[in-house]
Amino acid sequence: MKYEKGYIEQCIDGLYYIVESKYGSGPKREQICSPMKVVAQSQNIDKTNWSIILEWLDKSNTLHRWSVPKELMQGDSRKYRRDLARRGLVVSTKKYLQDALDFYLNNHPTEKLLIFTNRVGWHDDDVFVMPNRTYGETNKDITYQSEKSLSHAYGEKGTLEEWREKLCSPLGNQSRLNFAISCAFAGSLLKLLDIEGGGFHIVGKSSIGKSVSLHVAASIWGSRDYVRNWNTTKNAIEALASICNDGALMM
Repeated sequence: MKYEKGYIEQCIDGLYYIVESKYGSGPKREQICSPMKVVAQSQNIDKTNWSIILEWLDKSNTLHRWSVPKELMQGDSRKYRRDLARRGLVVSTKKYLQDALDFYLNNHPTEKLLIFTNRVGWHDDDVFVMPNRTYGETNKDITYQSEKSLSHAYGEKGTLEEWREKLCSPLGNQSRLNFAISCAFAGSLLKLLDIEGGGFHIVGKSSIGKSVSLHVAASIWGSRDYVRNWNTTKNAIEALASICNDGALMM
């Protein structure tokens, strides 16, 4: 991509700003950021906001995917670069290279268009959107993007057969553990059945299985981090509830 006195090039080891030398000493190459891929443009489901979806690997080889709101790339664009850095992308601290990154992202040609939503759960009664994947068939490519930087703790590990054999089978007729699993599944059925949701409070003395019940139920949706702590703020609990929309919030 042509830029200023040279051009921007995506190389295997990163994004570079390259300027050809006038004196035949070879091009000057400066790294803008570590390797990063522009995947697509995205539009929210209400058709009011646009973003650019980026993918990159951090130094621990973990894949990141983030939809950068286009509004963050206008004017003072430090916020989106801070968010990229926080997620493990190495970005140059030199102002003119940061400006080159702004230019590159604003002008990168992308034909693929995705629809994004900031709400977990059912859309159009046939698509269920989660932070890590989308279930159901639709003619729209729908993905999730949170408005808040909050860990969702959804995830997958092992197989369904292993979960049945190693977790469900040993439970036998343990009524409270079976009840906890049923609650975890029930949340995603409420909208389809057009019935109200609710909550259950497990009460009792120590060491009778209250926490175990929560962690067994959490295995439906993700890791043990899916169980949250009551010791938080009202705003944080509202954000947690939003992430668990059409699902189950465990605390």
